Amino acid sequence: MRACHTNDFSHGPILRQGLVDELDPVPHRRRAGRLQVRKTADVGGGDDLRRLLVDQQGWTMLTAVNLMLFSLLHNPCATTILTIYKETLSARWTALGALMPLAVAFLVTFLTATIARLLGWV
Repeated sequence: MRACHTNDFSHGPILRQGLVDELDPVPHRRRAGRLQVRKTADVGGGDDLRRLLVDQQGWTMLTAVNLMLFSLLHNPCATTILTIYKETLSARWTALGALMPLAVAFLVTFLTATIARLLGWV
């Protein structure tokens, strides 16, 4: 059995010349029983993203940090909530399991923003 390395591009159309390919999910582009592959392009160093978020929407580093913190801490996915209900058979524990991480996320982002503003980081 041959070991697969990250620089091994002999897998045909899926990996070629170090570019990331993705399978085209549109069914009408399938030809001869094979999936057509399209290349994804780099967005040019993020200049467009910076223009959108910083220049047009007024994001700061604090906004980005709080978005990351909130995304890490907010309520769990629906399957986790459903599993909590199936295991406990209690709507109260399910609500607590869904709302407690949300409250913690709000509290952490509020404290982060407050401390950053008090210390003059923003």
